[in-house]
Amino acid sequence: MARIIFDRGDYVAAYAKLKEAKSSFLLETKGEYNLYYVIKNNPLESLGILISLSLIGLGSGYLIRLGLLKRKLRILGEEEVLLLQLMRVIQRDCFEGNKMSMEEYEEAMIQYESRLSKVIQEKIKTETQIANINKLSGKKSALKQEKDRLIVLVKQTQDDYMNKGKLDTRVYENMLRTYASRLNKIQEELAYMEAEEELKKVTGFWKRWL
Repeated sequence: MARIIFDRGDYVAAYAKLKEAKSSFLLETKGEYNLYYVIKNNPLESLGILISLSLIGLGSGYLIRLGLLKRKLRILGEEEVLLLQLMRVIQRDCFEGNKMSMEEYEEAMIQYESRLSKVIQEKIKTETQIANINKLSGKKSALKQEKDRLIVLVKQTQDDYMNKGKLDTRVYENMLRTYASRLNKIQEELAYMEAEEELKKVTGFWKRWL
């Protein structure tokens, strides 16, 4: 067919028919699809398909990651609320209902406080990841945003305790310790990164000078 079309002078159609025949030959005789051959003979079409698939993959990956982070944040928020409720329950059981001894109360509170501390830290980290998912910012920028978020949370916690009476003293102190601990770690990381940047500047200067 390609030869007949070629003899009629329609060279473009003949060439297209020849490529189609070669593809069919590969499929029928070897039972496989020669990707290299297709890309080589159809570079523009292949490039368009590749770009489309890449964009679809990036978009799907972004939506999946965002969905997982939001789900994780929701679960952490629910666990935080549950832990606070459980802490109030054992306080009532110990001090009002006399259903627990002080030893049992202290042991339970230590466990809840430890878990609450981890939940709060993970919650802040997840919120920062969601805030930066659309940005190409580096680690330093993310740490600064987390630091700002922690400062806001400290102020909210103080307001909930001092003005609104939403938090028990022990819970309030535990949350502040958690925030302060994470703030100190962020400050240390930022200081280390800034020191590294200054060192690179000095090293770069001496390299250029030499």
